Amino acid sequence: MSIGVPSKVLSLRRGLLCLFAFPFILSGCANNGQNRYSYSEVGHATLAVFGTVVSTRTVDINGKNTGTGAAVGAAAGGIAGSQFGNGGGNAAATLAGVIIGAAAGAMAEQALADRTGLEYVIALTNGKVLTIVQEQNKGDRVFNPGERVIVQASGQYQRVLPADNIPTQMNRPVGIDFVDPPAARRRRLREDPMKFVIAVLALVGLSGCAFIDQSTPISYNAPPNLEVAQGAADITLQVSARDGRASNKDRVGSVKNGYGMETARIISENDLVSLVRGGVENELGSLGYKMGAGGFNVGVELQTFYNDFKTGFFSGDSVAEVAFNLSVTKPDGGYVYSRSYKGIGMKKNIMMAVASNARPALEEALTNAMEQLINDVSLQQALATAARAARTSEGPRLVPSM
Repeated sequence: MSIGVPSKVLSLRRGLLCLFAFPFILSGCANNGQNRYSYSEVGHATLAVFGTVVSTRTVDINGKNTGTGAAVGAAAGGIAGSQFGNGGGNAAATLAGVIIGAAAGAMAEQALADRTGLEYVIALTNGKVLTIVQEQNKGDRVFNPGERVIVQASGQYQRVLPADNIPTQMNRPVGIDFVDPPAARRRRLREDPMKFVIAVLALVGLSGCAFIDQSTPISYNAPPNLEVAQGAADITLQVSARDGRASNKDRVGSVKNGYGMETARIISENDLVSLVRGGVENELGSLGYKMGAGGFNVGVELQTFYNDFKTGFFSGDSVAEVAFNLSVTKPDGGYVYSRSYKGIGMKKNIMMAVASNARPALEEALTNAMEQLINDVSLQQALATAARAARTSEGPRLVPSM
């Protein structure tokens, strides 16, 4: 003879089961993080930018109340309330159970959804500063001020990711140049004789008809009205420079003929080391730093100052690169900061691979490298930090006495 379980007991068990399962239902909603992506993000490209962490702080994140807690609580409360009273009393108990259960469920869901996160202030390499709040899941890395990071600048959830293993310099990616096969080029030339004449003239023009070295002046045009760096007026810098180029010390480019063969050197009329040193000194002065002896030593090492002509069938491009290393040391030789800067310049659709077409690309590359120096927030922070440390010690003064 089997013993049955009263229906009220079964109903009560179902209510308790709903309440017990409630936290597990809500915990199944995982949050995005450094190492966790949602399904909708898979297969979508995300733009990334580099930056340096300025500050980090813990913040509270108010979770989203989906109503699931209220629904589960109402169901569980209604089941539990229905076990009390008879007739109208039973209905009142059920209603009370629904109301109390819904309120308790909503509060429980909100408590489970609320969590802590991290707010980062990040200075990007383009000079802009942004703040971004991140979920803090188990295993996610916490970034400290001064660390180099990657910021996902697009997508549903914009992450802050480590950049420790990302190089600061790499070769330009190799693309695809679309060219016609020789048979197609010959066919078009037969169909349009003028194209053949233009092609011959282009080859003659690109050759430059020159087998003698050419020279060109190179100048640097500083940007106006720079914003003064914080605390720069109390910091003195002394800039020195040297030539660290491993190749092409005797030229800034080469004249080429239409077949891409080098026929002569392109020589700068300026002393390039002095030109770069002067540019660095001018920009640091424009940022508000004092120039002179007795302060931090700024060493500049020129790595590249060269233009290369990329010859094409009808015309070519002038592509230049200027790169230099910068290191800052204390008066006693202690390390403060170091970084490499590289600028690229280009002049498109040139007809002659000569000095006059190399100059605009070289000057643009120099300007681009100097802009990176101007926008280097990490350099300004390193100088400010070292200056504060020097002022609290009995070391040499950073500002000459007036």
